[in-house]
Amino acid sequence: MDVIVLAMRCLVTFKCSGTCYYIQAIDGLVVNRHRSFVDVLSRSIAACVSANAFGIIMTSTGDDEARGLKEMRAAIGSTIVQNEASCMMPGIPKEAISLGGVRHI
Repeated sequence: MDVIVLAMRCLVTFKCSGTCYYIQAIDGLVVNRHRSFVDVLSRSIAACVSANAFGIIMTSTGDDEARGLKEMRAAIGSTIVQNEASCMMPGIPKEAISLGGVRHI
């Protein structure tokens, strides 16, 4: 198993070239007023991985990552969020459900 450690200012995107997948670190990109790394990563996975992936969102605040999960749902179909009742911070799971980006709770 590989472990990848990035500086906090970096975002990660998923890229594909033929049958090979790799990640790319982007320095300093700001999305929705902050560095929304989960949203950026989710959107990049939706764009190139198709049926070979699934998205999971657990407890968190805000709503921006929910948009990336919705794109994954549209592209690959398999998305999961934590039940709102069991979340310490249900913001993103709640928003993902309301946007229609969730297949399983």
